[in-house]
Amino acid sequence: MNNKVGGDNNERPQRPAQYRRDDQEKPPSQTHHRQDETSSTPAAAAPETFSQYIEGLSTFKKIAYSLVIALLVIMTTYYYASMNTTKEIPSFINAKDSYQLNEMVRQAKDTNKPVIIYFYAAWCPYCHMVEKNVLRKNSVQKNLKNIVAISVDATTMTQATMGMMDDYNVRGFPTFIVYDQYGEIIEPYQLQGKISAAGMNGALEDIMKPM
Repeated sequence: MNNKVGGDNNERPQRPAQYRRDDQEKPPSQTHHRQDETSSTPAAAAPETFSQYIEGLSTFKKIAYSLVIALLVIMTTYYYASMNTTKEIPSFINAKDSYQLNEMVRQAKDTNKPVIIYFYAAWCPYCHMVEKNVLRKNSVQKNLKNIVAISVDATTMTQATMGMMDDYNVRGFPTFIVYDQYGEIIEPYQLQGKISAAGMNGALEDIMKPM
C-alpha cells in the first residue's frame, strides 16, 4: 500500500482556511487603533499666567499688543489733559519761541524787574497740580503782579519749543527758572517737580528783596 504520511515531495499538510493566520491582514479596528497611538501627540498645556501667554505669542503679535497698549496710554493721557489743562495761566504771558522769550527777559532786565519762566506740558499731571494748588492761590498771584511771569507750553515738542528748553537746560516738567532784577539766574530757584505754594511764595518774595 502506498498510504504514506508524506509524499516524496515532503509536502506539509495544509490547515483548513478558517484556521489560517494571515499576519499581513489585521482587523480594521486593531489597525486603526495602533495608527492613532503612534501618530497622536499630547495636547499643549494651556498657559497658567499672563506672562506665559505673552511668551507664547509670535513676534508680530507681541509688537501689535505693544502698539495697542501704547495707543491706549496716549489716548488716556491726552483725554486727561484736555479735561484739566488751563489754556491761560493767570499773570503769565506765553512765549512762542526763543526770540520772544529772550526779548521778554531783556525788557524785564531793562526795567529792573525779576523774571520767572514756567515750563509745562498738558500731559504732565504735576503741572495740573501746580496750576491748581500753587499758581492760582491768591497769595501767589499777589506776588506775581510784581514780577514778569512767562510761560512756555511744551505740550507739543516743536523745534521752537525744544530750542527754548535747550536754552534753559529744561529736562522735566514743571520747571521754573527765576531771574533776579539784575537779569541773573538764581540757581537755587530753578524749581522742578512738585512745588508748594509756600515754596513758591518764598522764592518770589526772596527775589523781590532789594540787594
